[in-house]
Amino acid sequence: IFVPHSGNRFPGFDIESKTNDDELLRNYIYGVHVAEYMEYLEEEDEERYKKQFSTFIKNGITSDMVEDMYTEAHEAIRADPSPKPTEKKGKPAKPYRRATALNKKQRVNKVKEAKAAFDAAQ
Repeated sequence: IFVPHSGNRFPGFDIESKTNDDELLRNYIYGVHVAEYMEYLEEEDEERYKKQFSTFIKNGITSDMVEDMYTEAHEAIRADPSPKPTEKKGKPAKPYRRATALNKKQRVNKVKEAKAAFDAAQ
């Protein structure tokens, strides 16, 4: 399949020499930059690390396991590339409906009722 693209869209592409750093591109594909950021935050700001990577922590994924996680995901996609069916969220019970405009007689009656309610409250 021919997909028109520009090489400078990828991480690791050097515009001047028009070459690609394959190792850097591989690291981005396998999430090595995410693992490095996890390690940095874990050392520098523990609270922000827990907030930023709460799902990873909940699933027991450490910075050493990120590359393996992406490797397994790529293997699973190659084994069965068809998308898994997802449960569709239902529509709300009643959709919003704009109120219809009142005619002159209805508007006059509405004002009379409001005045009567105000007078009764006094």
